[in-house]
Amino acid sequence: MSEMGHEGLMEFSSAKKFASWLRLASNNKISGGGVLSNRIPKGSNRLKIALRNAANAVGNLKDSDLGKFFKKIAFRKGRQAAITAKARKLAVILLNMITKKAQSN
Repeated sequence: MSEMGHEGLMEFSSAKKFASWLRLASNNKISGGGVLSNRIPKGSNRLKIALRNAANAVGNLKDSDLGKFFKKIAFRKGRQAAITAKARKLAVILLNMITKKAQSN
């Protein structure tokens, strides 16, 4: 919240735009129906670093749904890709909790 403030988070119309702003969403380049590139754009900010650190900590959990998701991605694509995917998922959860005023159980 100290990075953007409540009003700053309300500026995003969707979670996809928020993840893209954080540079956690892939930059898909498609030509003729074929994927040319789908890498994560370079760039960082404090919120992205905090979410990646939280995702790395979640990767060490044993019995949780977030930990299971992390391990599944890490097995297929490696730990770094899993950290990015988990950080994106945490960003979406965070934005939805703040904008929709929902509580986590």
